[in-house]
Amino acid sequence: MSDGLRVAKRQRTRERIAGAAARLVMADGLSAATADRIAAEADVARATFFRHFESKEFAVAEGITAMWIAAITDSVRRQPPELSAMAALAGACHELAIGFEEIADQIADVERQTRESLSLRAWTLLCYLSFETAIAETIAPRLPDLTVDDPRPRLIGALAMAAVRISLDDWLRDGRHYQLNFMAGDHDNPDQRIAGCSFVIDKGLETGERLALITKLYLSVI
Repeated sequence: MSDGLRVAKRQRTRERIAGAAARLVMADGLSAATADRIAAEADVARATFFRHFESKEFAVAEGITAMWIAAITDSVRRQPPELSAMAALAGACHELAIGFEEIADQIADVERQTRESLSLRAWTLLCYLSFETAIAETIAPRLPDLTVDDPRPRLIGALAMAAVRISLDDWLRDGRHYQLNFMAGDHDNPDQRIAGCSFVIDKGLETGERLALITKLYLSVI
């Protein structure tokens, strides 16, 4: 087997393990997704699992990232072609909001775990960069007068994920006492747009003031 085929096979195995980890967490929660169960779900040996991932948390983080990247990019592509980049991203976020409450516990478990480990926190930042890149590449064709090395797609992706991080941080900090909703409001009204974010907090909460700063940043670059 050539080196290229070995690398491709190894990558497929890694993706299969990560996908199995994400499915188990979404179905049964983080605590139930043990390394042994993930390995069995992926149809690999336990030793193979640990050749690819340091712990189950790393496999879960990678698997959930891949799952959500596919979800958000597929949803953006499904939006009507006449929508602007911002409106398409907001529409995709609306679409992904459906059923969020059903997996809120699993999301909360994963987010808490990643915040409690320094190594996982660093890994999560890399995952967010993957989100930013995927969002940028997906919305870029909708931007007018796009040029080579145009910063707008990357800025939108980065601002979107900054809003997600802030919203999730506050949601967890406040004990999930308030509703965490996907992008809401009039897409054509700048006062109601929140930097292409996936999450927006109800008006009147402190989080809204923080996200307003991101809104101003977004409006300054589009």
